[in-house]
Amino acid sequence: MAWSRNIHWKDYMEAPEHFIDLYMKRLQMEIEKPSLDYLGRLVRANQQAIPFENLDITDFGKPVSLRPDRMTEKILVGGRGGFCFELNGLFSLLLKELGFASYLCICRLLRHSEDTDVPATHCAIVTVMDGKKYLCDVGSGGPVPSGCLLLEPDTEQCVNGKRYVIRQRDGWQSLVYIRKDKPPLPLFAFADVPFLLMDFYGNALMRSEGDSAYEVRHVSLRTDTGYADITSNRLTVNNGGKKTRRTFSDEELPELLRTCFHLPV
Repeated sequence: MAWSRNIHWKDYMEAPEHFIDLYMKRLQMEIEKPSLDYLGRLVRANQQAIPFENLDITDFGKPVSLRPDRMTEKILVGGRGGFCFELNGLFSLLLKELGFASYLCICRLLRHSEDTDVPATHCAIVTVMDGKKYLCDVGSGGPVPSGCLLLEPDTEQCVNGKRYVIRQRDGWQSLVYIRKDKPPLPLFAFADVPFLLMDFYGNALMRSEGDSAYEVRHVSLRTDTGYADITSNRLTVNNGGKKTRRTFSDEELPELLRTCFHLPV
């Protein structure tokens, strides 16, 4: 008897044909042997090449799929971005294909406007190298590390000039951004338990359909000098610490997506 009506879970376990070549082309990188340095460069390249965006949900009314072949078609062939389960899911598959020992982990966002905890509807990636574990995230539209962090609680770490620390939190661990002249900013809590891509099938539906779907348009891309971000109808560009902000109309959105985020929409 089939476990599901119309889903073949094996489809979520395998990379499609030409996957690595397509991914390396999008990142403009070459294949190397697994190393900590290579992992860090892959993370930063991914954050600068593939934007976080939830436009299928907020603007286009398209279904979101976590099947690797469909994410490959959307992101690597079609030049789009995606939200956390798509971006970290695809990146974790790349790491495995490159020979890294990596797995997805479930996360609970700590940056939100609710006055209570929100469901654990985020994911990140843990990679094991030389007996040590490292955390990375290429699927967040916020100030996450532009590299990987050693899973060593209560030890401040610097990644490309930004400081972070991992704290214990209610049986989970939390990633905290150490800001200059401001209080520390908790980003997300995570459970260091291996998850499969298919485990996030329900979460992806939760954030893409119905009352729990994304309500606000969000597009974000790291750049060499900072970042570009769209939240609703406001564009923010951080260039070397200098921020410029402006509002825009829906009619201006396609041109901004092309010029600021290199999205072919």
